Amino acid sequence: MMPLLRLIPALMLAGCAAAPAGPPFTLHPGDRVGLLVEAGDMPVHTHYESDGRSAGRIARAYPYDWQLDNAVAATVQRELTQAGFSVVDLESQGLRHDDLAGLIGPAGRQWQPSAGPLYEGLRAQGVRAVVLVKDARTLAVQDCSGGPCDRVAEGPGVYSSSTNGVTSWRAVSGFQWNVFLLDPPGDLATAPPLRDTLRAPSVPLYGAVRPGQGAAPTEAELMAVRDKVLEYVEATAEDVVLALGGRRTVTQAAAPVPGGGETSSGR
Repeated sequence: MMPLLRLIPALMLAGCAAAPAGPPFTLHPGDRVGLLVEAGDMPVHTHYESDGRSAGRIARAYPYDWQLDNAVAATVQRELTQAGFSVVDLESQGLRHDDLAGLIGPAGRQWQPSAGPLYEGLRAQGVRAVVLVKDARTLAVQDCSGGPCDRVAEGPGVYSSSTNGVTSWRAVSGFQWNVFLLDPPGDLATAPPLRDTLRAPSVPLYGAVRPGQGAAPTEAELMAVRDKVLEYVEATAEDVVLALGGRRTVTQAAAPVPGGGETSSGR
């Protein structure tokens, strides 16, 4: 795993607000963990530019099929399975991220489960925890010198920033993570210590790709970015396993690029 993925001090937009502490719990090998991923498949390039007097931001998606949805789901499922958990595919049950996003929420200094039938239905299936991954707007970099402190990327892909003619590029793993416990209720992704490991969704790019505002980079050029996005997903999935009480597994290679023999996760 690349050390830089652990060192860049950027924060996910989701989960930054104060949240109750994670509740005490115990999960065991064989316990059921629900998984749902909505990652999108096209990379997004977000560009921020400032000349010291004014600033602006543009974003556009490139029509390249990154197969992120399958690759992210396969990566997280692999880490959960290798930790000994039994993974439940919630998408196959007709569920979407919006159905599950409010499953558990803070209520003062405690966590409050949803009162709807979905929460009770998952518990009736023996599901102990739910992991959600959703592509989202992401705080790519915090830079308070000469401009706004919050530099936001619109999704997974490339973030570039040009200030007074000096441009830098970053790969951004733009995802919102939720790790819901059902009994006792809680969201480990928005409570320490897991919340604090979700702080590095971007990594600088050196010589990998330099997308300009005029011509789009080729699909081959952006594959280096895709690799870094999946490296971050793998590192985060390992942290999720640890937060759930599992064991960190031996790191495996990121999923192959499309057309390079990538196997389907069945999604």
